[in-house]
Amino acid sequence: ADWYGLNTYVFCDGNATSFEEAEGLQLLASSFESYNYSVPTLLTEFGCLSDSFSTIDGYQGQRNFNQAKWMLDQTPMREQFSGGFAF
Repeated sequence: ADWYGLNTYVFCDGNATSFEEAEGLQLLASSFESYNYSVPTLLTEFGCLSDSFSTIDGYQGQRNFNQAKWMLDQTPMREQFSGGFAF
């Protein structure tokens, strides 16, 4: 394979503001570290819809996209995943 893609919805808490609060993503990153894949791994779909996300301008459940930020600036995510597609 040229790359491995995974749809994942392990973290869905709009109240979390730090990677340390994102236990599902931490578990995912540590799991993939143990797999030691030889091809790039992409999160082909990540994100979620949840009542925990704020209502903005009358639109319910507006995600904050912290997951996308954490893909770039958190070492465990950056080392295990080559990118992803936000849902």
